[in-house]
Amino acid sequence: MKHFLLFIILISELLFFSCRKGPQDPVISLRSRKTRLIGVWRASYLMINADDSLAEHFYSIDTTMNSFHGVLACNSENTFHISFYPDGKYLSEFHTDQNFNFHTDSIATDISYTIGVSHYTNGDWKFMGGNDGYKKKELLNLKSEKGEETFEIVELSHNKIQLRQSLLYPVTTTDTINYLMMSGGSVDGL
Repeated sequence: MKHFLLFIILISELLFFSCRKGPQDPVISLRSRKTRLIGVWRASYLMINADDSLAEHFYSIDTTMNSFHGVLACNSENTFHISFYPDGKYLSEFHTDQNFNFHTDSIATDISYTIGVSHYTNGDWKFMGGNDGYKKKELLNLKSEKGEETFEIVELSHNKIQLRQSLLYPVTTTDTINYLMMSGGSVDGL
């Protein structure tokens, strides 16, 4: 009985530690990488072309508009969502809200308006790896009409994913995602 228990513990350790792909993946997961990836994700940190693309940007200028003197203030708020589907398709949305406020020095009414713009990308996703020093399914490839990007999966759990641009694969898109951290995750119904 003692040998059987030792054998079970040894097999369990081999299975649990050999299944871990990314350096920060959970040690034990009963879900496959594909199952953990499928779902809707919201970026909490997005670095595009070495710029924090989710940071709120604010600026103001002292100006005169239609003979009214005042301050024009603008701030932008950005969001990024990506949905991964079981059939190997994905849909991403980058949304920005530009808020403009013109505050006057006179008794005239202040002017405020918001412009919202969304950019959508459809494409195909697939796991890669098993060569070039990467484990199988340690890379995530996104291919769309805009180009192709390959990411190293740093962490993939049921509610968090971290992707880092892989330097071994060429980027063919104009806006290069350098690093991406998202929360959300696997949801039923996709």
